[in-house]
Amino acid sequence: MTANIPAITYDPRSPSEGRRFYVELNGNDQNDGLTPASPFKTWATALTAVNNLVPPVDSNNPAAIYSSSSGTFFEQIVVPGSVSIFAPSATLEFNDNGTTTLDIQGGNGVYQFRVVRNSGIGSIGVRSTDASLFTAEFDLIDCDDGTAFYHAGNFSGGNVIDCKNMRYGVAGVNNISTLTNAGLKVNVEVFRPVDASAEAFIQNGANPSVLEASEVSTTEATGATFINCKQGMIDAQIERTETTDAIIVENTGIVGLIANNVIGNLTVNAGGILNARIISYFGVKTFNGTVNGNIAGDRRGTDEINAQGSFFINFGNNSISSSSVTRYLVPNGTPTYQTAPTTRIQGVMEFDLDVFSMTAYHDNPQGNGNDITYTLEKNGVPVALSVTLASDGDISQSSILPTPISYNRGDRYSMRVSKSSPIGASPDGVIVVLKAQER
Repeated sequence: MTANIPAITYDPRSPSEGRRFYVELNGNDQNDGLTPASPFKTWATALTAVNNLVPPVDSNNPAAIYSSSSGTFFEQIVVPGSVSIFAPSATLEFNDNGTTTLDIQGGNGVYQFRVVRNSGIGSIGVRSTDASLFTAEFDLIDCDDGTAFYHAGNFSGGNVIDCKNMRYGVAGVNNISTLTNAGLKVNVEVFRPVDASAEAFIQNGANPSVLEASEVSTTEATGATFINCKQGMIDAQIERTETTDAIIVENTGIVGLIANNVIGNLTVNAGGILNARIISYFGVKTFNGTVNGNIAGDRRGTDEINAQGSFFINFGNNSISSSSVTRYLVPNGTPTYQTAPTTRIQGVMEFDLDVFSMTAYHDNPQGNGNDITYTLEKNGVPVALSVTLASDGDISQSSILPTPISYNRGDRYSMRVSKSSPIGASPDGVIVVLKAQER
């Protein structure tokens, strides 16, 4: 799928002794907070204790805060990177205009509350800032005059949001980035707008050239818009949506949609791409961009996206080295993930897929301009799909194959990087994306 979800590099539930703190509604901020029998009363006190730890909190020295309380904490909290929060029965509430209740900064952790609430005008329930590699789990984010979840800043991806219900007045999820976002996975049972003009999912990066990839799955969405893809890539799966606008794809956006029942307009602007399989559809279709697939019997395009869903599979590394030694991009790797290794790294196909195009991106093109060739491999053998891009080039896209490369479930896939001569300096942030179709 589009979203790249690498694993957290430590067990966030079991930090070392002295780096675990406890908060309870019946606690006391004069306690040491180090045991369930001596908890703090407020999250603010616990986070102050975390910030005073020696060595300081980082990915090698994580910390965690726990609560078994089932009532409501009336607080606004900011969680630094590598600090996890486990309060699966508690409500965190802070009601003030233009504020955020739970602010995740840095990520690399797990965050659990039963409910996060903010009733202030223009408020945010949960915000992640410059955060990567995190999992956030809630029963409800309730922000009836604002945005339930706001994702922003410089981050490399690997983020999962699991939420049974989102209640909001402006947007359910607003995904904004200033650098390459290599994966945001959103699982919401029901998007539940308070205002009829609210949008369930907005993808709106700061730069048209960046690669953004999100994966959205939900049972139901209502309101004004289900997905507004201003740019980047989104894979979406939905049981039912009844909105004024089901999907809006702007001129640099790509949306892959699998849906059972869609009521609402489909709009694809010039330059936008919609790959869809919709069983039942009612609405107005305005297609000025590219549309492929089967929309309730209306078959579109030439690449046969009409049997199953469309997929995007990515490879990525921060560097591919300047030498001419052959290297291999890491499947599901991010553009900030180390130098590509010289040994083959293979992913395993989870579905029967046909791959019919690929695109290579350099976030920071540099070097002497010599060519770099990216070649797809199947079970360790090169196949007839490759892209050549100069080291100082930013994007290169293959043509759509008349006969796609077929992979069966269990087949292995890899991406070879070859250069006929040294390139002087490696481009930073290398991503290759495959466009595929489930058989």
